[in-house]
Amino acid sequence: MLIEAGCPTVNSRASPRAFGVLDAAKTKELGLADSKKKLVITARGEAREFTVGQPASISTESYLRDVKDGRVYLMPRALLTDLQSASHRLVDRRLHAFKIPDFSRITVKAGGKSRDFVVTNGHDQMAYKLAPVATPDKPDEMARNWHDKIWRMFPSEVMGKGELPPAGEPKVAARIDYFEGPKAVGWIEIAKVDAAPASPAMSAAPGAGSHVEIYARTEHTAGWVKLPSDPTPVDEAEKIASAK
Repeated sequence: MLIEAGCPTVNSRASPRAFGVLDAAKTKELGLADSKKKLVITARGEAREFTVGQPASISTESYLRDVKDGRVYLMPRALLTDLQSASHRLVDRRLHAFKIPDFSRITVKAGGKSRDFVVTNGHDQMAYKLAPVATPDKPDEMARNWHDKIWRMFPSEVMGKGELPPAGEPKVAARIDYFEGPKAVGWIEIAKVDAAPASPAMSAAPGAGSHVEIYARTEHTAGWVKLPSDPTPVDEAEKIASAK
């Protein structure tokens, strides 16, 4: 969002500062005349294009020039850094938009088995408990610890809608559904993929072979996300679902 300078509701350190339309000499001085860098912002179906310039004498500042009306803006350094590293800084890596107090029951499915748990003390995200629906007064510490591993997983790579890992379609090994009363709140599917070594040199190394990659998708993600390659939580899911 571009804000005019002097707007009392905007922190000038966080938003571009407007300078208006500048003459050709000043535009060239700011590195905007021949710049090939572009920034395109699309909002409500309308796209606006900006040229990104950086003066040769001021390495820490950058400027934007609106291609449509010629207005020039000083770009905050932190904002430009975020945009230049958008694939890392601006990616939503959350698995869910809801929190533990937002659900009161979960269903765990794995290995053809299914088991329901109720959540107690859910208002405390650090000390919540899970208990089988049939015995809500008897918390299952193993189930709680297992779910905590799943809940705290953080994606190392985020894929787009319909995008698949290089090794192919992940095979779903476990699923958790979240409920608040009768209302479905969300879900997560966790899957495995047998991936080949990253390079021929690695495949030739003694003991080398395919390795397991772990992926997940939820009600919040656009598609699959890659998780740390620790198969333990997935392997334990069947025990949780079958009460073994």
